[in-house]
Amino acid sequence: MGNGARTEFWNDPWVQGNTMMETFPRVKIRDTDIPRNTKAADLWRNGACDFPDPIDEASEEAWNYIKEHHSGPHWFKIVWGKNSIPMHNFIHWLALKIRLRIKDQLKNWGVTPDNVCVHCTNGIETIEHCLFNCDMAVEVWRKFWPICRINQNIETWRRLVSWFCRKATGKSILANIRRVTFAAVVYVLWNARNRKIFLNETSYASAIVRRIRDILLDKFNGYNTNTILNEILRCIHQFHPEAFVSGFCIRAVLMLLRCNLFEVFQ
Repeated sequence: MGNGARTEFWNDPWVQGNTMMETFPRVKIRDTDIPRNTKAADLWRNGACDFPDPIDEASEEAWNYIKEHHSGPHWFKIVWGKNSIPMHNFIHWLALKIRLRIKDQLKNWGVTPDNVCVHCTNGIETIEHCLFNCDMAVEVWRKFWPICRINQNIETWRRLVSWFCRKATGKSILANIRRVTFAAVVYVLWNARNRKIFLNETSYASAIVRRIRDILLDKFNGYNTNTILNEILRCIHQFHPEAFVSGFCIRAVLMLLRCNLFEVFQ
């Protein structure tokens, strides 16, 4: 296969000596959003598979097989990288590997009597619910959409991970901010969940947002060179005005950014 530049994804026998269609006959090419003449190299980015979201069970099975046998985890570059915080990275890594000990799993093991989310009390505590779908998680994520420049509707945890895998790799300051923000949100949400269970300490979205804001400001306040600061400003210039918290105008935000990024997360 080599670098895949001459290998046709669908028609050449690169999967254990067979073609994709021979290996996965239930997959319908027209539904996958991958044209029949696509080269294998076109579907790899930064050493990992970059497939469209699976449309059905058959395509999901195929994508998972390829990712498992022909590349490392597609998300590894958004966990480990420059400016990463080891404690955050570890929890982030467990979350992406679906290894966090959530109540839904613990109930199946007979460890806990229920699987109800400790924050909203009206949902089953899965990783996706705890870190994305819970009312509190939704409110927290909404505050950090602007700094990551997420301007599309993301409705599932899986699509969120997919978005960061595409947009949070590289050496730019924006990619660094996205990686650190993703890990910080996951870590602080998980920490709040544990404090509620083990210490009976109630956390509110506003307090979680402040904690994450402080983490990010502490991490990026040292970026005071003109080159990096100008890059941040160029990124912020592309934000939609309505993405900012009410009460701030673009000019005011940029003035504060020139000092130390303070109040971006207010």
